[in-house]
Amino acid sequence: MNHETYDKALTVWQEGPDVKEDYHSSTGLISNSFVGNFIKCEYSAVIEYSRVLKPKDEFKECFAVGHITEAYVFEGQPGFIKMTERYKENIYQKNGNLYKWVADCKVYGDAIIKKKAFRDLLRSEGSQYHKTYLFSMFGLDWKAEIDYLNLIKRAEVDLKTTRSEFSNRSWNPKARLKNFTFIDEWNYHRQRAVYQKAIKIIDDVDVKPHILAVCKSNNSVRLFEFDDQSRLDYELKQLEPVADRIKKVLSGEESPEMCEECEHCVRDEKIDYAISVSTYCAPFIN
Repeated sequence: MNHETYDKALTVWQEGPDVKEDYHSSTGLISNSFVGNFIKCEYSAVIEYSRVLKPKDEFKECFAVGHITEAYVFEGQPGFIKMTERYKENIYQKNGNLYKWVADCKVYGDAIIKKKAFRDLLRSEGSQYHKTYLFSMFGLDWKAEIDYLNLIKRAEVDLKTTRSEFSNRSWNPKARLKNFTFIDEWNYHRQRAVYQKAIKIIDDVDVKPHILAVCKSNNSVRLFEFDDQSRLDYELKQLEPVADRIKKVLSGEESPEMCEECEHCVRDEKIDYAISVSTYCAPFIN
């Protein structure tokens, strides 16, 4: 462990919430993505989300594609223009032409808009776009960025773009099964459970979560409805002990565990002990 870097990261967290425009760069606030990374590697997550090792304005194309597509779908051409202006330093080549992925955003958006059922849902009375929720849960300060919310229809919708076709299944090495959809792979049940809870805490309304997904490979569109409330409740129940562990680590009460495989762990590793083979190989025999 690099104690100097880690201590700096821990200080950032302990200074308290720092609300940023970009959900993915928030520090001092817990998000579903932070939880996912914390479960994979506690050490790496604390460092990564404190942003002590990266510039504040780091550009990630995948986030920009999502933001621009969302703006075009939910707010039309004015939203598209506004969001491309936000990324203007990143989306032009030296010859002045737009990068192809910016044009793709309109293609993805048009695939959604041309379907009347989706258009009626997303542009109906009571629609709210890009709404930020700051809330407390399990003794931690959280931030959730809602793509689309309609309290009248009791619907919450998150727009996703995926390279995988909807019929594809990915390999899960721990379960040794090829049965994971993109929803399973990215733990979207947990994400939607957190967002649903945020809306309940702030607005005292029970909403049904949805994912509006566009397949980048063929521009097909699907609306996924999370109608198994017991599964969403289960995800929150499973999250509570993780939140307790996060509190202990971020407070400095306990040291973070290192996965010994990620970039941060490999760079900072000082493994001078014998590794139990029975424990190391456990995922492959369960």
